Amino acid sequence: MRKLATITLLFIISTILNGQTYNMSNDTIYTCGGTFYDSGSDTTYYQDDENLTMIFCSENGAEIQFYFEEFEIETNFDSFSIYDGIGISGTPIVYNANSGSLVDQTFISQGSGCLTFVFSSDGSVTYPGWKANISCKFPCQDFNVAINTVSEPFYSTDTIRACQNTPITFSASCNYLNNNIDYLQNDSTSIFHWDFGDGTIIDSIGLTTVSHNFSQGISNVFLNVVDTNGCNSSNYVLLTVITNLTPNFSGTTLTDSICGGELVNFEGNVFSNTYYEPINNINEDIIFIEDNDTYTSSIFITDFYLSDTIADSTFIESICMDIEHAYAGDLQISIVCPNGQSIVLFDGYGNSDIGGEFIGEPTDQSTNPGIPYTYCWSSISTNTTLEDMGIAPPTYSYIDNDSNVVTNHEYLPGGTYQASGDWNNLIGCPLNGEWVLKVIDNMGSDDGYIFNWQIDFDSTKYTPTYSYNNVYSESSYLWSGQNISSQNNGIGIASPSDTGLVSYTFSVTDDFGCISDTTLFTYVDNCTFIYNYTKLESKINVYPNPTIESITIEVNNNELIRNKEIITITDLTGKIVKTSDLHSDNFTLNVSELKSGIYFIKIGNTTNKFIKE
Repeated sequence: MRKLATITLLFIISTILNGQTYNMSNDTIYTCGGTFYDSGSDTTYYQDDENLTMIFCSENGAEIQFYFEEFEIETNFDSFSIYDGIGISGTPIVYNANSGSLVDQTFISQGSGCLTFVFSSDGSVTYPGWKANISCKFPCQDFNVAINTVSEPFYSTDTIRACQNTPITFSASCNYLNNNIDYLQNDSTSIFHWDFGDGTIIDSIGLTTVSHNFSQGISNVFLNVVDTNGCNSSNYVLLTVITNLTPNFSGTTLTDSICGGELVNFEGNVFSNTYYEPINNINEDIIFIEDNDTYTSSIFITDFYLSDTIADSTFIESICMDIEHAYAGDLQISIVCPNGQSIVLFDGYGNSDIGGEFIGEPTDQSTNPGIPYTYCWSSISTNTTLEDMGIAPPTYSYIDNDSNVVTNHEYLPGGTYQASGDWNNLIGCPLNGEWVLKVIDNMGSDDGYIFNWQIDFDSTKYTPTYSYNNVYSESSYLWSGQNISSQNNGIGIASPSDTGLVSYTFSVTDDFGCISDTTLFTYVDNCTFIYNYTKLESKINVYPNPTIESITIEVNNNELIRNKEIITITDLTGKIVKTSDLHSDNFTLNVSELKSGIYFIKIGNTTNKFIKE
């Protein structure tokens, strides 16, 4: 009971402390929690002719900090300043702040544990004042983090080669250089922030060991740590994981069908795909486009060689955005490249054909986001400009996100258009650097949103800064399956003992030490009846072979077509299982109803064979 009473008392004290409010006055306060208001508190305005100085100091030797949620005073007439330390002899942090300027800002003492606030109001006009949350924080104690072990060996100092979709385990720890000077630090109370570079981020207290599967490509693993005082590690760890690529097994063949006792011939081939590191070319920040204002959004490109520039008007493949807006006639959209050259993509404000058309599906009666359409601009587009759509704009009806019904309203359809300006304006622009989307809203009453935008370059016209592929040694080529009698460098023979579909797997090992494989099938039949046929591929081609649903028949014999020959399909016993008219020299025939097996297709005196899986 005594322990429970102690815990209860501490909870009550903490609740009272954190719920304490302090109004601006000529006073000195020692605290580490609560809320700081102007003299009018949370419900009323401050008074005229105030001249107040208030000092706050931490009560436990830590630094004291204030986070401002609200700040509204009469700019140029009322004065609000903050000093580090006790009294106005301290270092000024804020001097004569403007209304609104302190919102979402945090101010912390620097060594003294105290902050001084000075406020004066003139003889008329008052405002709601301010609201700030008080807390205490000790000075940061330096520490660093290191990844000590990785389950895969390092290829170089900071690079790991691994097999895709294979778990890699990382173990890390911190070295706390000044532990317990003001507060206790250890790994069990610190937050480990793991970013695996593929969209997976894990934050957790004491998470010193993690495992992650990496898909095909390059991933940068980033680790930093935040201690119990909210201080970041003085360093971060960055490792690169490169995984093997899925190979191309084109040209790998296996005899498609045999009779029992015959041999299967196989040949394995493998080629490496090439991986190009993707370009960071998209900005997914949501931009609210209000009236009478200019908005910019940036994409920082660092993926090209420093000397790479735009050489011709088709170098940019497209610039796209997801956008909605309630009045196309007040918008101007342009793109500015890293050296300041620019092109106008859309000029609704300066074009007489554009007026009140909607872009996307906006919520015209509120500032809530609507439904965007995708609009792209490309120098190779066969469409005209988006402005030209305003000459005879289409109409649509929809229910907006506020449940309002919009009926027969003119709009500009999403799609890919030519730019309003000249793409040649961008010739000479460096590829690396800050690319800026600039949007101007020139009129009132209507608004909208940009949900994301991106810029794509023609990949045939530049050399990526990083690419790689895999190498496969013929000595690693290996077939597995029934009764393989010989194989060398991927070529060999086998005599399967089973009937029906029999599988053989071809596997290879790449220079990363990763094994990849592909499986092919042959159909083994008892062959109790052998149809006497002549395979004349020059006259009849059948594909795909084997097939599941249908076959395409190519007839390279005009005489068969002129004679309107009948197509006859028989099984291995000679039984006719399907017939059809010969419609043309290339047509598709559905064989999904046939059972799995070998079939012969006969047109006139010409016969070919296919397998139904």
